[in-house]
Amino acid sequence: MGVQQVSERAGGRVVETRTAPQPADRELPDGPTGRWVGVSLVGLGVAIGLVRLVEPRFFLSGDKQAMFLPAMRDIGRRLLDGEFPVIDPDLAAAGNYALNLQYGLYDPFQLLLAMALSRIDNLLLAATLWSVTLLAVLCAGMCALLLRLRVPGWWAAAGAVGVALAGYTLYQLAPSWISAMGSLVWIPWWWRSWYGRRGSRWSLAGLAVFGYLLVATGWPFTWLAVAFIGIGLVAEEVLRRPRDRGADESRLWLRSLVSRVLAALGGALAGATVAVPILMAYEYTVRTTAIADDGRWRPNFADLLSVASPTHSMYVTVPGESPGAPVFFVGWFIAVLVWGVAWSRDTWRVPGVLSAGIATLLSALMTQMPMLLGPLRQGLRNLEGFQLCVVVLVVVAYVHSPARWTRGRVVGAVSTAVATGFLAWGQLPTSSPVLVSAALVLGCVVALVGLFHLVGPGGRWAAMGRAASLPAGFALVTTVLLTGWVVHTYPYPAGYNHGLTDPAPTAGPGVVGGVPTLTLFDDDVESIEVRQQLYRNGIGYGFTRLSESYRPINGVSSVGQRFFNERLCIGWYGDGCPAVAERLTETEPTTGRTWIDLLGVEQVQVAPGPLTRAWRRAAGPEWELSERVKDVTVYQRTDELPVVGRITEVDGPAAVSPLDLQNAQQSYRVDAGDTETRLVFRDIYFPGYTATLGGVPLDVDPVADVFVSVVIPAGLFGELVVSYTPAGGGLRLGLWIVGGLVVVAALFVARPLYSLPRASRTPPDG
Repeated sequence: MGVQQVSERAGGRVVETRTAPQPADRELPDGPTGRWVGVSLVGLGVAIGLVRLVEPRFFLSGDKQAMFLPAMRDIGRRLLDGEFPVIDPDLAAAGNYALNLQYGLYDPFQLLLAMALSRIDNLLLAATLWSVTLLAVLCAGMCALLLRLRVPGWWAAAGAVGVALAGYTLYQLAPSWISAMGSLVWIPWWWRSWYGRRGSRWSLAGLAVFGYLLVATGWPFTWLAVAFIGIGLVAEEVLRRPRDRGADESRLWLRSLVSRVLAALGGALAGATVAVPILMAYEYTVRTTAIADDGRWRPNFADLLSVASPTHSMYVTVPGESPGAPVFFVGWFIAVLVWGVAWSRDTWRVPGVLSAGIATLLSALMTQMPMLLGPLRQGLRNLEGFQLCVVVLVVVAYVHSPARWTRGRVVGAVSTAVATGFLAWGQLPTSSPVLVSAALVLGCVVALVGLFHLVGPGGRWAAMGRAASLPAGFALVTTVLLTGWVVHTYPYPAGYNHGLTDPAPTAGPGVVGGVPTLTLFDDDVESIEVRQQLYRNGIGYGFTRLSESYRPINGVSSVGQRFFNERLCIGWYGDGCPAVAERLTETEPTTGRTWIDLLGVEQVQVAPGPLTRAWRRAAGPEWELSERVKDVTVYQRTDELPVVGRITEVDGPAAVSPLDLQNAQQSYRVDAGDTETRLVFRDIYFPGYTATLGGVPLDVDPVADVFVSVVIPAGLFGELVVSYTPAGGGLRLGLWIVGGLVVVAALFVARPLYSLPRASRTPPDG
């Protein structure tokens, strides 16, 4: 283990003598890495099997059910059809659920997953395979990282399974916020690459590639976690820099550090192409929406300490505001290990300890950040970095610096389990399952402490060959079984039961029965449960389905389109104020057409409440009640709306006929006639639209800053092509080039290290 301890009696006291822990080499251990990664994956597989056995719908819930999975399948279908799915502005307008996935369109792993999922018609199976794939990548990466830090195999496997089954990951990300997992899974692989041999091209390539993947997938909270780890890694290198070893060794150390920093920075810069739309979204959000902090979604200190209590809920609430339990079921054995570490200055010099400690502290502090709007909001999401780093911190520190299990340490470990169990049960004192869960964990803690006492330094079984692996094996098996128990006890661990007894249908969004549809709802039906209930009954919201022939108009969004949202008083979640009904039927002055005509809407679904009365007052004779779905009323036009493709207004003598309508491009046969003609499209305007007629560029000017519009000069004829390419393409290309150049610079800086003997490329211990 790296620490030798001798205990003797002195005046009735136990005196412990320690030698300094031996820092782990940065070279990959000679042991069977693949075998232990396999053990960790088997443990994860058993846990997933238990989850599926007791709750088959576990991985299809919340945001993933509402938008992520349909979006991913749509992306895969486009790829298989030969279309590269650029970031679609209408998807941004229709919801940040879809846009989160759009951020990952430069991640090849995401694209491969999208194509695979698009071929699976069973949405429940697709959702499960998606989560299991990412959990497996995370688990394997954590095991490989811990092995590289010279953690024994059983503890590496137990730590990896603990991270994969951690409360925030298993209960929040895997069933719901799946886009966060697409980025999170690359952190341990990136971290592991940092500890490769000094000057190794493979290590530098790993830092660049995995740095690109975790940034390109586009989850800002992962970026924060990696930044915190990076700060810790640099601090760790400075702490362990060679002293009194000569100028040559100092230069080699500096070259190694600079080359790794450059490789990581180059990969991150190339992946930062996704930052362009994120910054555009954030700028709009900050500019148009008040930043509020109501205290919700912020874990309290008790939640952060609850490392020994299984949870039944993903939600963290202000104490006393509403019932909830700690979300932090992350390797319950961490609460025991932390008491078994002989913490000292030398412990912090062990590779992985200081970097994980700094990242753990910074992530914990960031969980208390205000609830900002836009891409960085809800401090709760910093738990993804916190729970991963705390496992690395405690496991690595323990195996390299274990302490003798004295009476005080035993009491501390058991007291921690009792206290955190009480915190979990105290928030739901009427729940016997929570009490039973806490009691089970307490029993496991007592058993684990007993094993430590027997096999640890000075223990009765300490001299028995492989006995030291017993606590790790026990922790691994118990973590798997506890997960099955918790899921069995609480069949809806992701919070809400969304009311879907069967997988969601696959109809195109914004289209009900092939008819372009707009749904009106207000704050009274903002909750996801109600919307999903309506969704099951065939009521299609823009945010729940992606577009094929017709792109959605309203939906959940922290982005939106400024003028469209302001005009129709559209809120975050696609809900409108009562005035939206009247505003839809008002005339847009430059065209003389109503707003709802310009949107090309042929069917309106009105949720119950004030909007129903408002719509009845505003709708004229051209709208009639066609059906009711429970308490939702559906209205259809009484006359035919003159629409040509996606053109809703032809102001002039031009003859127009559609040729081809695609997601990002549409074409028409146009003969302008003797005077100019203005064409107005139902497409919501974003910077990046272009138009050509017979190869001649035309200006694209928005009508009322909302709709795409093209003016056809008199006498022109031919094929009109209107295309959309997201703005900022030049900047993205520049980031790719700069990122590549920085990686090349990293390889150049490391060149003097390539010729060193293999033994010399492993840095000396600090």
